[in-house]
Amino acid sequence: MIEINEITKLSNPEETVDKRTTYLMTKNPDMTSIKDVEDGTQLDITHVCRFTDTNKDGVEVEIETYLDVNGNVYATQSATFKEYFDDICNIFLGEDVSIIKKSGKTNAGRDYVYCTLA
Repeated sequence: MIEINEITKLSNPEETVDKRTTYLMTKNPDMTSIKDVEDGTQLDITHVCRFTDTNKDGVEVEIETYLDVNGNVYATQSATFKEYFDDICNIFLGEDVSIIKKSGKTNAGRDYVYCTLA
């Protein structure tokens, strides 16, 4: 069972998000994982959703999803990606944002994903 923490239309944070958008951003089987998006891809984001779901092992995970202008939904659990995206949103409060998906490797050799402003 999912628990939606927040779902926001970036250009109008006070607007109630409709049920179709809520479904697309939480239960949509056609979501794309951010890690599977090619580096350098621009995503023009209109909505963001933060929710908690239970994985196949019964562990609760915090997921963030993003809806773009074309109706595509992207999902991530990456704390780094969420932090970078939140930083951009805090500066562009009340505006849709365009980001570029990027990835890198930590000094320990682990892959990670992040985003920058387009």
